[in-house]
Amino acid sequence: MKVVQTRIQGLIFRLSESVPSVLLMLIMLVALAFLGRDLPKDFAGFYLAGLLVLPIGVTLWLAAFNSGKSKIDEYSLSIENGSIVFRGLTKSGFVMVSDFQDYEGNGVWPKTFRIKGREKNIEFSELVFSPSQILQIKEVLNELR
Repeated sequence: MKVVQTRIQGLIFRLSESVPSVLLMLIMLVALAFLGRDLPKDFAGFYLAGLLVLPIGVTLWLAAFNSGKSKIDEYSLSIENGSIVFRGLTKSGFVMVSDFQDYEGNGVWPKTFRIKGREKNIEFSELVFSPSQILQIKEVLNELR
């Protein structure tokens, strides 16, 4: 079984990752304005560029050019050939099925999904995959218990 992140879920995941940073920056700007401090030149522009333009640019690039035979799976989880493999753009994880012990979801929002192995764990945000995909992953992992 292989589960691949959908484009819509990719947008939701990237938004959930960037919104807290943008909100924190806006709170800092409002606090500085109320305290009467002078904002450094290009302070807002610098942070907005980093916090908005980069994630939006990556999202648009993936939507426009990540297709066809050369398409990369932004995030995927496969359970086959005796192994559980999570692949992401920035991290990956691997647990042998024979080492699999359990799985759990921790945290409030977004939950961290953890696949526990004897020596290594695989962790990712539940927002990486859609709720139906998470349910499918749980069903397959329940069979492996």
